[in-house]
Amino acid sequence: MLSALFVHYFFIPPIHSFTTLSLSDLVRLAVFLLVTTIISLLNSNLQAARREIERLSDRQLQAREEQLRMTLQAARMGIWSWNMATEEITWSPEQERLFGFAPGTFDGRYETFEACLHLDDRDKLNQVVQTAIRERSVCIHEYRVVWADGSVHWLEGRGYTSYDQSGNPVRMTGTVMDIDDRKRTEAALLQSEERLRLIFQEMPVMLDAFDAAWNIIAWNHECERVTGFLAAEVMQNPTIMERFYPDAAYRQQMTVAWTERGNNYRNWEWDITCKDGSTRTISWSNISELFPVSGWASWGIGVDVTERKRAEAELRQLNVELEHRVVERTAELSEANDRLQKELLHRKRIEQALQQSELKFHAVFDQSFLFMGLLQPDGTIFEVNQRSDGLTVIMGEPFVGRPFWELAIWGREKQNHLKRVIEQVVAGEVMHLEMDIHALDGSLLQIDGNFVTHDVTVKAVKNAAGQVMFLTMEGWDISNLKRIEKSLQQSEERLQFAMEASRDGLWDWNIETGDVYHSPQYLEMLGYAASDLGELGLNFQRWQQLIHPEDKASVFEQLNAHLQNASIQYAIDYRVRTKSGDWKWVADYGKVVVRDLQGQPLRMIGTYRDISDRKQAEASLHEFNRRWQSLLDNVQLIVVQVTHAGTIDYVNPFFLTLTGYAAAEVLGKSWFALFLPSYLRPQMKTVFQEVLEQDFHPYYQNPIVTRTGEERMIAWNNTLLRDGQGKPIGTISIGEDITDRHNLERMKAEFLSAVSHELRTPLTSISGALELLATGLLQPQSERGQQTIQIAYTETDRLTRLVNDILDLERLESGKIRLEKHSCNLSDLMIRAADFMQLAADQSTITLSVTPLAVELEADSDRILQVLTNLLSNAIKFSEAGSVVWLSARVGNGEDGEEWGDGGDGEERTSSSSPHP
Repeated sequence: MLSALFVHYFFIPPIHSFTTLSLSDLVRLAVFLLVTTIISLLNSNLQAARREIERLSDRQLQAREEQLRMTLQAARMGIWSWNMATEEITWSPEQERLFGFAPGTFDGRYETFEACLHLDDRDKLNQVVQTAIRERSVCIHEYRVVWADGSVHWLEGRGYTSYDQSGNPVRMTGTVMDIDDRKRTEAALLQSEERLRLIFQEMPVMLDAFDAAWNIIAWNHECERVTGFLAAEVMQNPTIMERFYPDAAYRQQMTVAWTERGNNYRNWEWDITCKDGSTRTISWSNISELFPVSGWASWGIGVDVTERKRAEAELRQLNVELEHRVVERTAELSEANDRLQKELLHRKRIEQALQQSELKFHAVFDQSFLFMGLLQPDGTIFEVNQRSDGLTVIMGEPFVGRPFWELAIWGREKQNHLKRVIEQVVAGEVMHLEMDIHALDGSLLQIDGNFVTHDVTVKAVKNAAGQVMFLTMEGWDISNLKRIEKSLQQSEERLQFAMEASRDGLWDWNIETGDVYHSPQYLEMLGYAASDLGELGLNFQRWQQLIHPEDKASVFEQLNAHLQNASIQYAIDYRVRTKSGDWKWVADYGKVVVRDLQGQPLRMIGTYRDISDRKQAEASLHEFNRRWQSLLDNVQLIVVQVTHAGTIDYVNPFFLTLTGYAAAEVLGKSWFALFLPSYLRPQMKTVFQEVLEQDFHPYYQNPIVTRTGEERMIAWNNTLLRDGQGKPIGTISIGEDITDRHNLERMKAEFLSAVSHELRTPLTSISGALELLATGLLQPQSERGQQTIQIAYTETDRLTRLVNDILDLERLESGKIRLEKHSCNLSDLMIRAADFMQLAADQSTITLSVTPLAVELEADSDRILQVLTNLLSNAIKFSEAGSVVWLSARVGNGEDGEEWGDGGDGEERTSSSSPHP
């Protein structure tokens, strides 16, 4: 519609003045309709295209989300988001798997996440998170999680914090990644480094390295074999170059050439003086620039070519002599034909000498371990040695008669370059080439799965006139050397990555010079930057100054012990001063790696590890153990720990005091056999098994037997002990000695039983008597009625005494009883007590026998009479009918006493004596 209005407004006159009378008007109308239709179609197509774009965008978004999910799953990574305001955590399915959850089972609670963390990592993770939030930095931390099955897994977490407009943190989002494989790789790193060291030492070529001060810091066994100088004599020896090159002029010439060549040259030959005074020619190749090694300013590989050089020199000398003799013989033939026969004989001898020389040359030429060939000045190969013939067999193509650059072993793409090499050699240069060997199909040649690389040297041989007679090609297989170089580089990279990942510091101590190398991680550990190294000045003396004074003696005792005896390990924890002046705990591990012929240490390498967190945890644990042990040692309760097998693992001092045993007599012994009565052992073993298997009986009471055989009743509070996997490993029980309370409760029960019986007996008699009188069965005035009333009176009196006794007992226990002391005669009290109890004795057919003792006492006569009456009452009550109860008194040493008893069939007697004031 808009398009029609647009065309109508701009391209045709107003509708009220528009006519179709002319052909032009019709054309204009047709054009108007056509444009309107096209615009409408374009608008429709635009809408359809927009919908298609939206559909494709949704599909691409879904595909990218699926790719992201698959990528995270393949990389073992998860995504998480933490809302700090609500404490809600959102995890991706991959994150849930990394924490041991099934997808969709994580409840989003922070407490659930924290429960998954390893106990040793929780505090550290919280510190890292809080530091990242406070410093607005990326939170990166490695920690362990414990799955539901008890397995422990390493994760690396990364988080980024979002802040509101006020600068307050509102959300943290990040990822976690499974690093179990990396942790296992770190463990294998040390083993790999040891293999690398052996490869370096045992490789069949000479290898040496220099530091920035041009001191030799690496010297392998092949170097020792060729020169006779041991590594201990060469390394860090500032005068060793004077022994290698005693000629000052030659040494200066070599130094200048070395400066010009730098750290990138091949097969540079120079003579070196050995320890025995002989001279050897070494072909050196320096590949420091191509394969830099940390800590090595320059390093190279050398091959002893002394014999080859000697053979070349002899060959050149023979050729020179031959040319000289041929010239002489030609001149003599032209001057004196008559001497032809003689000259022919002489020439024959020369030819024989030449043949012998040729034989010597070919003996050296063919038996050389190098690939050797002779080339025409135009580059055509005209002879190769036997080792080169072996290569032609492998390649399947001949070398002789072909231009040097057309050999398929060099690769098609290098032909033009090799042509220029031949030209440069003819011009007087010596060319050193490192060539990868190709197969006939153009691919790189492999032998036993390894690519083949040769070091090739091409140079010209000239006559005395300086003319090029032929070219020589020498090559040797450096495939193994390349693999060693690659392995060395990879090992160096792995070591660097491992040290960076573990945050451990590395140190390398030259014992002779006192110089110590420290890695950047160690400097960072002490709070220094790499630029602070000059300020820090970390040599051996400076390192001593950083050690805490209290730790210095133990550190050097351990260090000297290891330096003197390699079997003693150097591993020690101590404190060092940081840049800020604080003290930091480090774990130092080291080993002497180089000793001289006398066994004296020359070089030592080791690592530092920051263990401040571990030491702080150990201090906290020590303090906790100290407090716990103090509590166990001083608490006035029994503490016993028993293993699942029933043996005693711990008892506290209070228990030992109670039972009379020493700790050595108890620990490791059977709890049941040593401390439980025999009649209780089967039952208590069953109880113990129920505690272990079902966590029953948290509270229990049972007696134990002391060393003297006494039984003590103990009330136990039992706790089941479990290991890290939740398996029961024993119990720890806290007990209270309730023997006195138990006996008191038993005595109270017996007392209540006796009192109830004593109350029931007189009440029954009184009730029966009153019932007979009340019903009229007996008349009160009758003889039997009077007897019944007397019985009721007697039992009432007995009941009154019993109640008074109970009240007196209560007053006695509460300390409220009062004694009214006055002068009284013991004889009168004994007779009165017998009179009171005579009726009861007669009713039980018991005979009372009293032997009075006339003694004046200062006492409460009522209480004494009450005691005597109770004693006689008990004796009558528990004596058989027809027996005799006797009561007598005696005067002892400073005390009076009474004796009572029953004279039954066996005349068993019980006596008691008590002091009186």
